Amino acid sequence: VALGLARHPGGDPQRQWDRLEREIERLDGLISQVLKLARLHGTDAPFEREEFDLDEVIEQVVRDANYEGAVKGCQVTLAGAARATLHGNRELLSSAIENVLRNALHYSPQGAPVEVSVARREAAGLSIVIRDHGPGVPAGELERIFEPFYRVAESRDRDTGGEGIGLAITSQVMKAHGGSAMANNHTGGGLEVSLSLPSAALA
Repeated sequence: VALGLARHPGGDPQRQWDRLEREIERLDGLISQVLKLARLHGTDAPFEREEFDLDEVIEQVVRDANYEGAVKGCQVTLAGAARATLHGNRELLSSAIENVLRNALHYSPQGAPVEVSVARREAAGLSIVIRDHGPGVPAGELERIFEPFYRVAESRDRDTGGEGIGLAITSQVMKAHGGSAMANNHTGGGLEVSLSLPSAALA
């Protein structure tokens, strides 16, 4: 559509080129996410692993998210620490956390905080909990938000939401590291997403 409008005489070429650029960037990002999701299909998907510090990854993602949150006046806070290393894929785990944080910032009201809490318990492993103060998700759809291309009809559409891939990637990344991703509506409002890693994966 954008290409057709750009070719139409009498239009605003610069405006249409800008729109084409945005659409190409969106499609490029979508293709990248689809390929990443396909690569992660199944918990035994092969990918490069290395030992890395979990706190470094979490802190970097939170810092980056704060740059995005500043546009809406939303501050991302971080409480707790992993104090652990993980034998896994730094880039994928960073992407998994980032996807949840971006989702939280997107649906948070203007000026509302997004809270990240990290806790490690020897028996239960590590948990990274991300809570926003947005509209939450209908109870019957909480498990489905981690399915590929699934979007909650009441709050996600093409104009205001993504393509329903980000949280699916997060779920697959956590599974590939022996963990899981779960969501629930917080009693005080907003959505709470818990990312867990087992003790056996940590050092």
